[in-house]
Amino acid sequence: MLRIGIIGCGRVSSKHINAINNSKYELISICDINESRLSKYKSLKKVKTYSNYNSMILAEKLDVISILTDSGSHEKIINDISGKVKNIIVEKPFTLTTSGAKRIINKCNKDLSRVFVVHQNRLNKTVQKLFELKSQNKLGKIFLISVNLYWSRSEEYYKSDLWRGKWKTDGGVIANQGIHYIDIIQQLLGDPNTIFAEGNTAMNHIETEDTASINFKYKDGCIVNFQLTTGIRPKNMEGSISIFSDKGSLQIGGLALNEIKDINIIDLKLEGSLNTEIKDLYGQGHQIFYNELYDKITQNLNSQFEGKNLVNLIRLINAIYTSIERSSKIYFDSNKNYKTKLGIYESSI
Repeated sequence: MLRIGIIGCGRVSSKHINAINNSKYELISICDINESRLSKYKSLKKVKTYSNYNSMILAEKLDVISILTDSGSHEKIINDISGKVKNIIVEKPFTLTTSGAKRIINKCNKDLSRVFVVHQNRLNKTVQKLFELKSQNKLGKIFLISVNLYWSRSEEYYKSDLWRGKWKTDGGVIANQGIHYIDIIQQLLGDPNTIFAEGNTAMNHIETEDTASINFKYKDGCIVNFQLTTGIRPKNMEGSISIFSDKGSLQIGGLALNEIKDINIIDLKLEGSLNTEIKDLYGQGHQIFYNELYDKITQNLNSQFEGKNLVNLIRLINAIYTSIERSSKIYFDSNKNYKTKLGIYESSI
């Protein structure tokens, strides 16, 4: 069994704890600076609680640590524990700047620690099937993809933690929610040739955007349009990817890419159902993520979720924000450190 600890007891922590408790890991300790949040876990048997993660790392011999704090804090925490814990899991995005991502990878390589980033939506049955069909060239030549994320995040949600909706600690719908869908498109098609994006703070009193329209164009002519918003009222509506090719069309939908809504591809018939019932927008991917990672760690195998594989996604997110800040189309450069407000800017809001 791998001994695991958690840093951060916020909104997503229950998904991680449930996944850990239903896997081969042994949950040893939990840390949070918020005593009221931490108190609800003090009744867990054999689980120690800490208010300081450095103290926890020194006291417990952990094989794995999961960092579930705000995105702006990830780099500092990882730097503090690198070399002291061999395997570090961190919620997406694992940092907010490309330069920060590269610093993390370099330090962890030097300290012989591994970093893994949680992108659980890649593991949805529907998304796995999409990747499989693309790799087998059964989708044909894709010329258009429409990505819709119509979710609801209220004022209360953004006020529930001071870091939410802030440039330095979070980002907006692009960096927080939309990153899952941008990641899937990048995995499916690679890096875009050009990006044009617009953002707006439409419904919530926050620093960052809660609504965005993004257009990717690829060298082969394929166009991808993203419509992302957390301004839907009164409740979540849809999370979907619709694909159009010379062989037909395919739509993955539901609230969070958990259903095949439509498929009409020449010479393609899917056997059985890939649809999954979900209780929330996080889906069931965290359980699969922890199970898969356990095997990769114990067998010392490479993982698709290693931080070195996600640096370019952070670059792409910042390139999108660059287009918004410049109000112009940009050509994506996979070697450039795009510098935006994300991870840096502070205002009085």
